[in-house]
Amino acid sequence: MKIIHQIFLDIGLKPLEERRDYLENIEVNKRINPEWEHKLWTDDSLNEFVSTHYPENLIFWNNFPYPMYKVDYARYMLLHHYGGIYIDLDEQSIKPLEEFKFFYGKWYDTKTDKWITNNNIMMIEDKTLCKELIDYGNSQIIERKKSIPPNWKCRLLQHSVGQVCFKRFCKLKKLVSDADYLDYFKTESTETCSWLYSIKNKI
Repeated sequence: MKIIHQIFLDIGLKPLEERRDYLENIEVNKRINPEWEHKLWTDDSLNEFVSTHYPENLIFWNNFPYPMYKVDYARYMLLHHYGGIYIDLDEQSIKPLEEFKFFYGKWYDTKTDKWITNNNIMMIEDKTLCKELIDYGNSQIIERKKSIPPNWKCRLLQHSVGQVCFKRFCKLKKLVSDADYLDYFKTESTETCSWLYSIKNKI
C-alpha cells in the first residue's frame, strides 16, 4: 500500500508549527511522491490507533517513561497494520519512492566512520516479519529494563525500541535493505541522528 507515515508527538520540544524544517520536509515528501497517501500521526491519533488495533500492547504503550519511546514503537505497528513506509520528520525525499519488500535508513556514526542500520526510514512488506519485529521489541522492553541502568536514558531507549533494537533484529534475521537509503533521501551533514541530541536533556 502506498502510504507515507510520519509522526509528531509532544516530547517537550517546539510545536510542529514552529518547526519549519519538519514542515518543509513534509511538503517535499508529499510533492515528490504524489501517488502516495500521506498520514501525519499525533498523540491523539496514535493513542486511538494503539487502543483500537493493538490493545495487547497498551501495557507497554501506557507505561513508557518518555514519549519518545512511542515514536519508535508506533512505527512498527503502523507498518504491520497499514503497510507503506515510515519516514522520520527530519528526512527529505530526493526522488520518488518505490515499493520495496524491505527497506531501511541509515545514520552516520562519526566515532566509527561508518553508516549504521537505522529505523529512521522503514518499509516492511512481510506482515509476519513485521509482527515478529513488534514481538521482539516487546521482549527488549522487558529485557533491557533489567539490564540497563535507568539513568542511562538514551541507551535504554535505543536498546528497548529504537535504532539499536532494530539493528539487532535485522542482524538476527539476516535482513538487508533492498536499496540504498542515500539514493532516495537527502543528507545535509554527517550527523544524521540529530533527534538524539535534541532530546538528550528532555528525557
